[in-house]
Amino acid sequence: MMETIPCRPTNASSYGSSWAADGFTLIEVVVALLILAVGILGAASMQITAIKGNGTAYKITEASMVASERAEKLLALDFGSADLADGSEKVNGFGVEWVVVSPTTDPDRRDITVTVAWKEGDRAHSFDYRFLKARGI
Repeated sequence: MMETIPCRPTNASSYGSSWAADGFTLIEVVVALLILAVGILGAASMQITAIKGNGTAYKITEASMVASERAEKLLALDFGSADLADGSEKVNGFGVEWVVVSPTTDPDRRDITVTVAWKEGDRAHSFDYRFLKARGI
């Protein structure tokens, strides 16, 4: 015949501790939630910064395209054309200005600067595109 041995519970009280460790205390839960909240707020802040950065990059890309289009129009003009002169216009919310300089040292060259400017909120931005046009090219 088999003899039955009684089983003792294996919680902390069976090892002589005066109170059982069956769960978390309220303070542990509050500290864990606080740490989690700080982490979530940090991730949300990074997301907002990334979205703003993407918006700024998009505007810079648009400004570059507008400047490039104006440069192509100026390069397509004949060297002696009266239209190859300073000017400005508005394109898709961007202010576009171009300055054509004829250097005295080289009459067969025109130095051209196209500046595209825009406002983003309360901040002003601008993008310069510099190139030259030579006679016969």
